Amino acid sequence: IRPDLVRLLQYPVAILEADHTGQRLPEFDSVAVGTIPPGENSTLTMRQIGRKLMWNEVKVMACFAGVLLLVAIIMSLALVLFFAPIVALLVENISTAAEYFLYTENSSSTLVATASLLMLFVVECLVLFLVAFIFALVRLQDVIRQRFAGRITNSQTFSFIRQVGLRFGWLMAVVALLGMGLPFVAEKIDDVMYNNPQDANWTLILLAVPVALLVVLNLGLWLLRGFRMVGRLFTRSAVKEFNLNLDKKAEPVAV
Repeated sequence: IRPDLVRLLQYPVAILEADHTGQRLPEFDSVAVGTIPPGENSTLTMRQIGRKLMWNEVKVMACFAGVLLLVAIIMSLALVLFFAPIVALLVENISTAAEYFLYTENSSSTLVATASLLMLFVVECLVLFLVAFIFALVRLQDVIRQRFAGRITNSQTFSFIRQVGLRFGWLMAVVALLGMGLPFVAEKIDDVMYNNPQDANWTLILLAVPVALLVVLNLGLWLLRGFRMVGRLFTRSAVKEFNLNLDKKAEPVAV
């Protein structure tokens, strides 16, 4: 909508020039709704432009609200499947590190390192969810806006929405799968570390789980193309996909 906002700010100047020279009011070339013919006077013209732009925006936001609800439901399910098994593991690891700190001298650095690694893991997970959620919504709102602007067809719109949905759905499925698998990995590590309690290295035991969580999470996202899906959501917009030029006004296309 940026080009339309710029033209809307410049249009009163064109009206004043037309009034000063006694010429007919100029047309308003909108990216969103195409060419808007002038009215009988400047007041009716501005009212007509505002009404058409606002009505187009209402249609875009109405469709986007439905898309937002669907995307939010998918991400909510992925969040539950991911964090439900992970939270207990994080709490247990922090509790063990705190207990080690209370009963062992010079163990503050181990507690800080463990907490920092776990915090890094949680932050990365949250950033991953938020980035995927935001970019999926941005791409979907963009393609809806381009459709109502008449710059792409229904088939192109549905094709692009399907692509974004598959990328977002695949990423959420990968994250949920990793969330259910990471506690199993942590349990195996604990079994190996506690095999000989008398010679156990508690610093290594406490750091092994958060390090394993970070490594397995990133390795799993790389192997299962999770990072690739994030990259595609970031780079592939409707403008690039259909080679649209936003500096040109909207023109009707065949549906």
